[in-house]
Amino acid sequence: LPEIDLSDNSEFEYVWALVDSGAGANVAKKSTFSESEPVAAPPITLSTASGDALPHSGANRITSYNRDGTSVTRIFYDADVEMPILAVSEISKEGPCGSDVRLRQKDGYIRDLHSGIRQPVVKRRGVYFTKMYIRKSRPSNIDSGFSRPGHP
Repeated sequence: LPEIDLSDNSEFEYVWALVDSGAGANVAKKSTFSESEPVAAPPITLSTASGDALPHSGANRITSYNRDGTSVTRIFYDADVEMPILAVSEISKEGPCGSDVRLRQKDGYIRDLHSGIRQPVVKRRGVYFTKMYIRKSRPSNIDSGFSRPGHP
């Protein structure tokens, strides 16, 4: 595979995601991602850490990328949250052999058990986060560079 680092790639941007060991499902605003696909997912009831109901509008399939360019497809329930939330229980099911999530005193990582690839996790003020790289939004009125005869 070619050497790639999405942190320096003009086609990608990143969003921070909270890595939550207490969450039961991945949750994010659909608008966070430039590309998503609605999917049928089990009906669930979401709640906040304080126990309040968190309404959602169904689920979407999202493809994000690790810094090295490897892709991860995840299902997120569409809800009004400040940043994407990755449920450790869901991360552990990712990849053909699952993934290992290690949350340490100052940092951590998500490791694909099949490939061994690690995605770093950082800890800030007692909370764990990771970067999810996504494709940048593409303008809807892309100029192809061609014009019709008689039209500029």
